Amino acid sequence: IVGYLIPVWVLAIVCQLLENACFFRNLLLNENEIEVDILNKLLSFSNMISEKTINHAIEIFSKCGKDVYFGRTIVEDITGLKSSGASKLIKLLLDSSVIIPITGYGKGKYRFK
Repeated sequence: IVGYLIPVWVLAIVCQLLENACFFRNLLLNENEIEVDILNKLLSFSNMISEKTINHAIEIFSKCGKDVYFGRTIVEDITGLKSSGASKLIKLLLDSSVIIPITGYGKGKYRFK
């Protein structure tokens, strides 16, 4: 834009927008890396895990992230599984080291590793 003076406040806004875009891009890339890590851990645990089970695990992660703890009822709500199916999924995620148990929030609470 030759010959035009751009007010400083406009440049500041453009810089902030670019910073935000980079932040969200990095956030998305980090989330995709974690989803790939979940997939790899599940498949290295057993190559017989169904695509639906993997999708359930990724769906739980996308709703809870790494910092939010969850239990069986939340898994049921997110995935639509019945109680026994949610418990089996949690056991699989525990056994494959995708999630870890946490203490101080009641029995049967977990978060992603």
